[in-house]
Amino acid sequence: ILHAVGIGSIIISNLFFLQGLAGGLFRRFIAGEVIMLFLISIFLFVKYFPLFRSAEKSTDRKAFSSFLLGVCLSLMALLTFMIFLNALLPPSMRDELVYHLTAPKLYIEKHRIFNIKGNIFASFPSFTEMLYLIPLALGREACARIISLIFSLLSVSALYYLSCRFLEKNYSLISSIFLISAPVVFEVSAAA
Repeated sequence: ILHAVGIGSIIISNLFFLQGLAGGLFRRFIAGEVIMLFLISIFLFVKYFPLFRSAEKSTDRKAFSSFLLGVCLSLMALLTFMIFLNALLPPSMRDELVYHLTAPKLYIEKHRIFNIKGNIFASFPSFTEMLYLIPLALGREACARIISLIFSLLSVSALYYLSCRFLEKNYSLISSIFLISAPVVFEVSAAA
């Protein structure tokens, strides 16, 4: 699933980038594309869901102590909820106000990607900024910050599954909690 989400976000980002270069960043187009991609995602998930279900049954849950599992999952849920509440606040970091949210807003207003004079940061490659176009085109600025939270949760999941190859599952879960509770990750997870 992590690979599919990563590849899907790259495809969406490049789609919006090319659409912006062609001058086609209209709110209706973006909303229609998101609905179309959502329906394709549901179809693919339903089609391949039995593969995930059978893989899930084969995992060894006996390695977890039920108390440790409960504590770790509760802590993970609490940290995620705190980051989510922080993501709902208005943008306040300099990068958000100058580059991450401002450039996509201007692209939507002009319906294309263009050089923003006086803002050299808008000339950087725009992977996540193209993903921020979706909530900004729908008028939901707070949802743009939640995209960073989703990326953080995907990173935590990737760390867990990668560390399961080399460590016991208990230690893998603890390493994931260390990642999401790191101050830098905690702060950046709620910022656009």
